Amino acid sequence: MIPLSMGVLLFKFGSKENYLTISIVASLLFIASISWIIYKKNKGDYSDYSISDRKQRYSFYHFAIPLIFITSFLFNVLDQPRHLIISFIFGGILMLISYLSNFFIKSSLHTSLNIYLAFTVFMLHNGLGVFIFCFAMAIAYSRVILKKHTFPEIVSGFIIGALTGIGLYFY
Repeated sequence: MIPLSMGVLLFKFGSKENYLTISIVASLLFIASISWIIYKKNKGDYSDYSISDRKQRYSFYHFAIPLIFITSFLFNVLDQPRHLIISFIFGGILMLISYLSNFFIKSSLHTSLNIYLAFTVFMLHNGLGVFIFCFAMAIAYSRVILKKHTFPEIVSGFIIGALTGIGLYFY
């Protein structure tokens, strides 16, 4: 979903000159996050690639939150579209809220991120936003079926993603 959402943002707000810069920075963010997870899993710090253990998630948040805000800053320095910068800042806020909620409940990051992306894309393209929302609901359902999350954890992730998405919409 993230590459699809980035594509929509690029086509809506990016110029041809910005495509390469945004693509490179976004790809580096994605590669860094995946590499961190693989490294921590192979080292034995994470029991699985989806970081299902609530206590193991803290190190991921400590890595991902600064990385997202650094990416936002980098987009700003590179004079990228304002909407892109703001959407990354709100994505960082989503991660920060998820980190804080993790002290009480293991909110589903899969659900919160995909619901947030659905709101982000919906602001730009209604039909595609609805499609991503439906896909996000399927992902949420799969997390329960796979026993990675309970229903309250899914609801918590949904609320975090929806509130962050609504916050972006009204910003």
